[in-house]
Amino acid sequence: MSSPADGTPTRASHLKLLDPATDQPSARALIDEGRGLDKLGRRKEARARYEQALAALDPPAPSVASMLLRWIARTYEVDADYPTAAACAERAVAMAEQGDDRNAIGHALNVLAAVRWRQGDLDEAERLFHEALQRGTSTTDPRLQVDVMTNLGSLAKIRGDFREALRCYEEALAHGRMHSLLDNILGTLNNLGIANMSLRRLDAAEDAFTEALTIANALGGLSIRIQLEVNCAALQIEKADYVEAKRRCDRAMSLASHLGDSRANAEADKVYGIIARETGDLVQAEMHLLRAREMASAANDLEFEGGDRMRPRAIRMARCIARLKTRASALRIPTIYVNDNFGRWRSDFHRIVAHCLEDGVRGRPVAEQVVPDETDYFVLKPKHSGFYNTTLDLLLDYLQTKTVILTGMATDVCVLFTAADAYMRDLHVIVPSDCTTALTPAAHRAALAQMKGVLKARVVASASLDLARLARTRRS
Repeated sequence: MSSPADGTPTRASHLKLLDPATDQPSARALIDEGRGLDKLGRRKEARARYEQALAALDPPAPSVASMLLRWIARTYEVDADYPTAAACAERAVAMAEQGDDRNAIGHALNVLAAVRWRQGDLDEAERLFHEALQRGTSTTDPRLQVDVMTNLGSLAKIRGDFREALRCYEEALAHGRMHSLLDNILGTLNNLGIANMSLRRLDAAEDAFTEALTIANALGGLSIRIQLEVNCAALQIEKADYVEAKRRCDRAMSLASHLGDSRANAEADKVYGIIARETGDLVQAEMHLLRAREMASAANDLEFEGGDRMRPRAIRMARCIARLKTRASALRIPTIYVNDNFGRWRSDFHRIVAHCLEDGVRGRPVAEQVVPDETDYFVLKPKHSGFYNTTLDLLLDYLQTKTVILTGMATDVCVLFTAADAYMRDLHVIVPSDCTTALTPAAHRAALAQMKGVLKARVVASASLDLARLARTRRS
């Protein structure tokens, strides 16, 4: 679990922006209350307090308005409502420019860049991060330097440049430690741990997570503590220490019970499922992973914020996938379903499909188009990439696969992450543009461009794919 660094000020720094002579005491109380709720992961309530504070400060100073707008943007970004997050971040930039506040401009640009990253436009995100450093006065506000360098490191990691990612993280840590910015380097340490796990530097990953947990426990941030405990559990799975992994998961689940965020419980349940699978308890694995899927409201049922807007595009996508799958099946090209559930190569998918086919579920027309056949394969995907901690590598080797055709949702998240991992395994990647979709058309286009330009993926309409030629190549 990782997320962009958002440049959130401490209570002391945000109170400096308020003028005791003119600003309403009620606004200060609302901001304090909002920050407390935000820290506990209660984003909807925090957002309401920030909006009330904006109304109480009538008119608010531009720098204060920018600060509140970027915090509001951050809550929408975490909840995956990227269009609203982008609109709030853009307004935050405009208000900071109106007040000619270079610090506020830099922080607002950092949040806007993080939203563009989530929308899949990595090039634009990188440009905005650098602009945040150039326009912000990082020498007087070192938090900006820490947050932006952390985010640049994460972009480098996504692109597979782990050396650059580690360099950025180490620079951010050095700057944060110099200025005792413990709250800011929390995210940096978490991302550093994840990068070291990817490089199989497990001791270095454990050092980073341990330091981050020590800081998080002292500061009391609940959401980041859950993230770190889940990541520590994943690390222990990599070390095959399933007893310690379960202990970490127990701790994450205990913390999540106080948060009231079903996604946090889902992350812990996913890891429980992996532990059960790795220790041979397939019944428990199925139970945990199915429960994780229900709580996470996976993309198949479209029961998430913004799913109603995505539904028409998802239905068109599903029809294209169904036609492509029919052609592939006729040529005996295998189909692999990669989802957030029970992880055997061939598994009983009926319960999952039954949920998606229920009356009232937004994704029902999608599920009706892509019901699996008895000959299809099914692989557990505990994270965004279909390759991370799954049996997909072994299955593709078994099927003697040289080319993968990626379809599904969302183009800028799971499809993009899986394509990157396939590319790093020297697989040829094909992405039919009409067989994927995202929360917004812009995010879809940006992700396709990213896969085509960086991952050398072949991005084409599904109807133009010469599947017969691919089948002959596969058998030769």
